[in-house]
Amino acid sequence: MIPIPFQTIDWNNVPVTEHPGEKGVAYWRTLQYDGLRIRMVEYSPGYIADHWCELGHIIYCIKGELISELADGTSHLLKAGMSYHVSDQMSKHRSTTKDGVVIFIVDGAFLATPSQSINHNLEIMMNATPWFEREFKFGLPPGMLPFFLERLSFTTLRLEQKVRNVSEKILSEKLEGKWSVKQNIGHLAEVDKIAGKRINEMISGIAQLSPAVFEPTKDYNGMPISEVIDIFRHNRAENLKTYQSLSEADLKKSSLHPRLKVMMNPVDLAMFDAEHDDHHLVRINQILNTLIS
Repeated sequence: MIPIPFQTIDWNNVPVTEHPGEKGVAYWRTLQYDGLRIRMVEYSPGYIADHWCELGHIIYCIKGELISELADGTSHLLKAGMSYHVSDQMSKHRSTTKDGVVIFIVDGAFLATPSQSINHNLEIMMNATPWFEREFKFGLPPGMLPFFLERLSFTTLRLEQKVRNVSEKILSEKLEGKWSVKQNIGHLAEVDKIAGKRINEMISGIAQLSPAVFEPTKDYNGMPISEVIDIFRHNRAENLKTYQSLSEADLKKSSLHPRLKVMMNPVDLAMFDAEHDDHHLVRINQILNTLIS
């Protein structure tokens, strides 16, 4: 981590970014350093986070009350003047508030667990098969959908863990003239937008699905990594909700995939996108292993 000189911060002058939850909105004022993130965050009344987080934090409650739900079924109430702290991967938690709350959050590399801190030093010992050379079997039954949704639901967490201790500079750097880490994540977000459209096309009886996106349409390298991941998180959450709303009859409907020229149903699409996630997660590993080593 780069040394930080003495400085004072007027948080009223730090720009606000909006982050929609499952319900309500989170308003962030963020200072990002190499390996360290400091935030002043306000949750609107009725806010419920749209994901379960496994990252570590130090959180101090300034105003209002915060409820931290844990995946084990317990919940913990923070009132003004109270705090909690936890390392990466030591809990799975989600924030909610009834009447709104203002909290101060510090997180970063110092909260990494030993297994996480050596993650980017692992070598990939084999060449990954290029995406366009992959072969897939379609016509999957509805009973396979829960397995693919389990994989799709954890991609955001996997991405957060991979980029957690990495500088914005490295995350924006291209390797061998190809996409940066941020561009890979941005691409996944745009693919999810198309996937949502494709699900609706299938259940509406559209003969051929919309084409894929092959190049990022936004300047993801110019965005902070938290914003790029938030775009992905939002799109993925919308798709998961759509999948979970489908009937068994919907899951058996199919349309023609424009590139592969095969019929694809929503279960096939969930499998296809889970595999596509893994493809880019492996690519992100390759980028980080090379740039950080």
